[in-house]
Amino acid sequence: MAERAGLLHLPQAFLHLAQFVGWGFVPDGQNVTSQGAVGHSFVILRDGAAVVSSLDEQGRLRPRTYLSGGKHYGSTSLLAGKTRDVTVRAVVAPSRDAQPSVRGADILTLDRRDLEYAFAEKPDLWKRGIGLFDNYQK
Repeated sequence: MAERAGLLHLPQAFLHLAQFVGWGFVPDGQNVTSQGAVGHSFVILRDGAAVVSSLDEQGRLRPRTYLSGGKHYGSTSLLAGKTRDVTVRAVVAPSRDAQPSVRGADILTLDRRDLEYAFAEKPDLWKRGIGLFDNYQK
């Protein structure tokens, strides 16, 4: 689920891309993304927590894994626009170092349209072989 992006030549590309990232907070109990919805963004859980679940054969929502700060998902949605195969719901994160717990998920998102714009603006910073980039070049 969570994976290393591998999309960037750091640090220039990372700094360039940072201007296109959006920030948001999803309160405990609300979905960050929903299974079956068409995906168009990459999501980084900056802080907080989320439960990843999917519908089983009988249509019941079943937990699959737990995400904490620093984890991310959605590269397939970002690069290929595929539908989401899981639901990610914000939950209360465990408290750390006597600090109050985060009651939801503090997220960063990168939208497909913004990534396309970043590719157009500075194509020399991006690796070849990324489907979205190769499609954009045609």
